[in-house]
Amino acid sequence: MGAFLRLTTIISFFASLGISSAAYAEAPWSPTANHLYDALTAQFLDHSGDYVGAMDTMANVARDSREYDAYRFAYNLAIDALNYAQAEKIAREWVATFPRDQDANWALVRVLLATDRVNAAYDVLNIMLKRNASPHQIAQLSRYLTNLSDSNKRLILLKRLADKFSDNPFLYYYVGLMAKEQGRISLAIEAFDRAIALDGRWQELRLMQAQALASTGRLQDASQLMDALVLEDPDNEYLLSAYVDILVDQYQWEAALAIVQKWQAINPDDLQLKQLQAWLASNAGQVGMALACYQELLDSGNIDFDQYLFNIAGIFSNAKEDNLALAMLVQIGSESVLYMLSRQQIALNAFSNGDIQLGQERFAELRDIFPDYALDMYLIELAQLDEHQYWLAGDKLLDQAFELYPQQVDLLYAKAEHLVAQGENAAAIDAFAELLAFDPANIDALNAYGYLLLTETERHDEGAEMIRAALAAYPDAPAIQDSYAWLNYLQGNIEEALLWSRRAYAAYRRGDIVPHYIEILLANGQKALANEVFKHESRAQPDNPALQALAEYVGESDDD
Repeated sequence: MGAFLRLTTIISFFASLGISSAAYAEAPWSPTANHLYDALTAQFLDHSGDYVGAMDTMANVARDSREYDAYRFAYNLAIDALNYAQAEKIAREWVATFPRDQDANWALVRVLLATDRVNAAYDVLNIMLKRNASPHQIAQLSRYLTNLSDSNKRLILLKRLADKFSDNPFLYYYVGLMAKEQGRISLAIEAFDRAIALDGRWQELRLMQAQALASTGRLQDASQLMDALVLEDPDNEYLLSAYVDILVDQYQWEAALAIVQKWQAINPDDLQLKQLQAWLASNAGQVGMALACYQELLDSGNIDFDQYLFNIAGIFSNAKEDNLALAMLVQIGSESVLYMLSRQQIALNAFSNGDIQLGQERFAELRDIFPDYALDMYLIELAQLDEHQYWLAGDKLLDQAFELYPQQVDLLYAKAEHLVAQGENAAAIDAFAELLAFDPANIDALNAYGYLLLTETERHDEGAEMIRAALAAYPDAPAIQDSYAWLNYLQGNIEEALLWSRRAYAAYRRGDIVPHYIEILLANGQKALANEVFKHESRAQPDNPALQALAEYVGESDDD
């Protein structure tokens, strides 16, 4: 049946050209007719699901006819079938026949990257960029690099090309962009610097440089770049929004509020700006302005009354007016979507006021009201107890939680961290071992266990091995990057430590990451930056004991 259908298809085609079936049967076929027949056969096989047959048939057509469309069709069939050997063979023949054709060369690059032949891909790309290194071509390159599964190899290949074509700002731009996405902040800043030196008028590039600088704590340098950009284009709302983000990320509430007020002059009817102004005013301690903004939003119908109460409570909490905050929160009824959050905040306020018993009672009530979130409430309450060093209460809470959730991974991890927090290192080691026996793939536990062994025991080599294993599994995890940075710092590799500590800090700024970053900056002689980071972070984390312990080591300095 299939042969009959293929034959009738060909006969119908030649009839459309005015050739009778008898003439078709008697006349010898020309090479073009043979190629056409095989191409149609390949299409039929493709549609009928015989992809291998279609691929093989079309490969022969391409090889014999040397037609451009035949190469394209044959290549796509091979790629769809994941037959990279066939795809490469066709692509090389395609390039040999049409050596300057971009699609043919990209086809070859794609299959080389997909099969991890980075050096071979570099050679082809080198030839292509010598012919054409336009912005469009570089953007195309960044898309094709996704065919290479290893993100680090992508970055290395792109950097090799940037260094080869060192007068091309677009290549350095994409190096910076890719490095920034991977947390390689030092490399990103370096690449953006090179690109700006080649084309200092490029607005997006300068903006990304400012964002990269700010992410490492260099807010002063970032602000200078942003001030210049805004001065050049004062009505650009995208720039203003980006500047606010940079300032908020560094807890510069007052400066961010000033930018938003300028922004509102450009777009006075934007209600989201009014909400942003209210939130910034609250964080900046400008209670009157924040209250007035939320009242305006309530009166205009842009927030409901429960949202108004919750936001006003936040203002009073920031101002340390906990009684007023409580008066707002208790008005939020059980029918509100904010009910659980409001009751959780009431419980947290009790802890912040030092009333631990009341805080525990309120978390117990929350678990009764919201049983689906009981585990989350146990974990939040335990974190509060540990913060206030109520160790026995934490032990009892864990026992209670394990009765309901035996062998629950998050609880096992919380138990280990609870023991670490109170200096019970031997028991913490047993807890981590128990967790990893139950969940061997838990990389967070492996990292925390390794860090504990590295810093609190004589089992340094074993801890280092665990940290390296965690990093190999999840190289982009900030907590693991921080552990690896600290490992290098303890081993005296302070420059390598700074590279990893900077990556961790740029991605996440809680716990030990910030004090580690400051200490490693100091070890590398960057006292001015250490001081700048300390100044901003101590404002946001006044209760971080490891951070505050660095106060005597970080003084005002212009040295870098």
